[in-house]
Amino acid sequence: MGYKGFMKNQHAVALGKLGGSVISKKKADAVRLNGRLGGRPRLSSVKETAYNAMLEVLFGEDWRIAYMDFVDRFRSHPSYHLIKQEPPNKDKKMYALLQSICIQLLIEAGIPLHGWVCKSAYLDSPWFVAGMKSFYAMAIQESPVAFRKNNIFVLGNFLKRV
Repeated sequence: MGYKGFMKNQHAVALGKLGGSVISKKKADAVRLNGRLGGRPRLSSVKETAYNAMLEVLFGEDWRIAYMDFVDRFRSHPSYHLIKQEPPNKDKKMYALLQSICIQLLIEAGIPLHGWVCKSAYLDSPWFVAGMKSFYAMAIQESPVAFRKNNIFVLGNFLKRV
């Protein structure tokens, strides 16, 4: 093999499947999981489920991102199967919030409530998700029943997505 053949082979080895340079297996795995533009890694390449959203939060993801990604996924393909598996109850506050979100989504979709969403997840002290005292009165007034039943208070636009 001449110099041109050798360089052709070296070039093929240096280029990854997506046409970019792959430096290591770690980078190749990151590209496979996150796509070319990066983004946050997914715990599962399967569907966004309530269970997976809770796992992401437990592993350090901001709940606003994980839970709202789940809301988007559920609204694009409403199915009880996305909520069926009970998430781990390691963080009572996050569990109660996720349960409230799931109940509200099931009510919106007209899907009957059963399973873990019917369990009690009532918080001992009220949680105003907005966190600003100036919104407390509005949150008490606007919170859907799904949230109030767990002693969580949100503004009326909490699950509104663009």
